[in-house]
Amino acid sequence: TPTAINQLAAVSVTEARVLTIQPWDASVCRNIEKAIQVSELGINPQSDGKTIRLIFPQLTEERRRELVKDIAKMSEVDISTNYPKIIFLKRKKHSKLLR
Repeated sequence: TPTAINQLAAVSVTEARVLTIQPWDASVCRNIEKAIQVSELGINPQSDGKTIRLIFPQLTEERRRELVKDIAKMSEVDISTNYPKIIFLKRKKHSKLLR
């Protein structure tokens, strides 16, 4: 069964672009490594048998633009779900100004 990685290992950020995973039981190190490879993160884990390091590449201009588009889409969804609340607050503020 799938288990959260923070229940199997200590996860820490050792450098700006490096995530270090230190399993409490060395026998699960290989399983964690395989799970990361299968997850399609686009990152190849580096392991010495005791510690797994994930080195994230620097963002390219193209990837930054993709992230901006994704965030914009997420914010549009959020705005549309809160739209009635925004209208209500604007009307409430406007009615106070008219008094």
